Amino acid sequence: MVAGGTGGRGCVAFRREKFVPRGGPSGGNGGKGGDVYLVGDASQNSLLSFRRSVHFRAEHGEPGQGSDMHGQGGKDISVSVPPGTVVWARDAAAGDPPLGEVLAPGQRVLIARGGKGGRGNLAFKTARNTAPALAEHGERGQETWLRLEMQLVADAGIIGAPNAGKSTLLRVLSAARPKVADYPFTTLTPNLGVCGMDGRSTVFADVPGLVEGAHAGTGLGHEFLRHCRRCSVLVHVVDGSGPDPCADFLAVRRELELFDPGLAAKPFVLAYNKMDTPASSDYWPDVRAALCEEHGLADEDVLAVSAAAGTGVPALVRRVRRLLDGAGASGSWEEPGEVRPDRTGPRADGWGWNVAGAGAAGPAATPLRPGADATLEPEVVALAPPPAAVNTARLSDFSISSDLAGPRTWYVSGEALERFAQMTDWSYFEAAARFQGVLKAAGVEAALVRAGVKPGDTVVVGEVEFNYSEDQGKGALYGAWIEARKEAGVVGRGSARWPHTTG
Repeated sequence: MVAGGTGGRGCVAFRREKFVPRGGPSGGNGGKGGDVYLVGDASQNSLLSFRRSVHFRAEHGEPGQGSDMHGQGGKDISVSVPPGTVVWARDAAAGDPPLGEVLAPGQRVLIARGGKGGRGNLAFKTARNTAPALAEHGERGQETWLRLEMQLVADAGIIGAPNAGKSTLLRVLSAARPKVADYPFTTLTPNLGVCGMDGRSTVFADVPGLVEGAHAGTGLGHEFLRHCRRCSVLVHVVDGSGPDPCADFLAVRRELELFDPGLAAKPFVLAYNKMDTPASSDYWPDVRAALCEEHGLADEDVLAVSAAAGTGVPALVRRVRRLLDGAGASGSWEEPGEVRPDRTGPRADGWGWNVAGAGAAGPAATPLRPGADATLEPEVVALAPPPAAVNTARLSDFSISSDLAGPRTWYVSGEALERFAQMTDWSYFEAAARFQGVLKAAGVEAALVRAGVKPGDTVVVGEVEFNYSEDQGKGALYGAWIEARKEAGVVGRGSARWPHTTG
């Protein structure tokens, strides 16, 4: 849960200085509440820190003071998240767009805006009211529950059926050391690795094995498939020693399309793996012909590799980079060079990292950094709109509903009206009179009359509740206001308590 700070309360004060007759109002405004930001932190590799710490509240604004002194604004707070974090509303339905995302280290996303400070009585001074005795409460900050989801940010995602050799391929490409064994589902969490070759670095993500029904959540399919969304290119690893490599490839393609058609539309390379075994290499020409002729794959996108022996891997890396650069056309390959795993930077064997620096590409690179020439643009916008677009709702935009089964109650709903009611300081009669005037000017009174409101009915605006009366004069309003103040134990203008005697 994140909550922006509440704005500070405005002050009611008057200048009382020697030789300054009729000094006038001098109450300052309250300070703005602090905002809550998500900030990308390259030192974090998972969302595990939120298992015990889930509440984040910014500071409230300070109240205004006399002598036209405004309150200090509340401090913003920054919540560190790993790059690739996507923000959703907690109650978001399937298909709803996310609220924001953090793609790069240092990127800041505003997720909860602090409330503005209440105005002091100096702000209400006019030519007709030179000594106003009212102020406002500070606006409440935005408060909401969010759901965070981490999606790996990589150049290429390595996908395929279980035990196809994806983790072995990542170990050859980079300094990452995911677990490798001769049984399915050895990898249960995604891993990242940075491949340094030909003076350039490329980030690869090893996605755990996908099974039939992964799009519906089978075998943690949702947890794995979502990491492919941030990959620019997909590398389909096919076990050449399996009974039907073509069927395995088509099954994974079908799961991608059922989960998100956009994943199936991404450029991809097929890596026919385990060429070091006769069970795979003997059938390579037949499988290649079937993939290209029957299923429409381009010749240059079907490559034979051996992750265990490292053969064919340089050509695979170069083809991936051509797709990343948007050059996708076929061409003659250079003589395969040596793949140098990136081992120059620090390693973290936690969730989803297992990476090093940029190696031959130059200075140390951030683990979640896209390729040297790749640019990853956010697909969604932040939760909070820019300050210029905040609080644009109009007082005249409201709706009225009623509950006439029991005590007759009328509910007036509207963002601007509810905010106005919350910021009204009912300690001052002039504030109550101002609220009544705004209801009349916004058309609420006329709408209630048309709807059939009767004297004595309860009217609710936000958290404010009052009884409707046909007498709209200031005398009747003052009588109702002072009666409510007496019931609350306070009288007069302001919030000073009436002295009580004990006997």
